[in-house]
Amino acid sequence: MFLYLLPVLYTGSKVHVKGFMDHRDFFSKRLKELRKQRRLTQQEVGDLIGVTHKTISTIESGLSSTTIDNLIILAKFFDVSTDYLLGLKDEP
Repeated sequence: MFLYLLPVLYTGSKVHVKGFMDHRDFFSKRLKELRKQRRLTQQEVGDLIGVTHKTISTIESGLSSTTIDNLIILAKFFDVSTDYLLGLKDEP
């Protein structure tokens, strides 16, 4: 993919490529969808990876992310790929 050909917007410390969602946007949306599909609370998901429900809330709102280790745990738990969670693939 030739990202250098796409329009880029620099805002503070982030570079945004026009037309592309940030990986954090995909991750937050997909984590919330998977959690709700399984009818889990934010506390239950937090317990799984050793964080509070408030941390899960900030992740789902796109204000923060998680570690690579936790990403892998979540992918295995929800039986999806890390690429799916990060929005790199559309199929789980």
